[in-house]
Amino acid sequence: MLHAVAGLTDREELVELLARYASMPDTGHWDELPKFVFADRVVWDFESLGAGPPFEADRDVLVAGARTAFAEWQATHHAITDHRRHVDGDIAVIRAHIHAQHWLAPDVAVPPRNRWLVVGF
Repeated sequence: MLHAVAGLTDREELVELLARYASMPDTGHWDELPKFVFADRVVWDFESLGAGPPFEADRDVLVAGARTAFAEWQATHHAITDHRRHVDGDIAVIRAHIHAQHWLAPDVAVPPRNRWLVVGF
């Protein structure tokens, strides 16, 4: 769900939306921020990472699962760049590159698997 920010263009609002999305795991802001990123129902598709087929869930269920999944990471860093967007009335499509780094705490990590790099669109 895109919440308008006064004075921003469509492109700027879409970039802001993806910045909020990337900030959730990096800041641990799992309470209010998801309400400014996701609709009430979300289709989650991480099949390319081996996370099973896409599925639809309530936002709160999805966020609770993400919060749990990210709890073991000592640090994460998500960067989203090269935003290309198309707006047609109330429909917006955006494609961007994502570069996400994840580090496990030393007491959890099994060397050399203490960090993961995930890239995609």
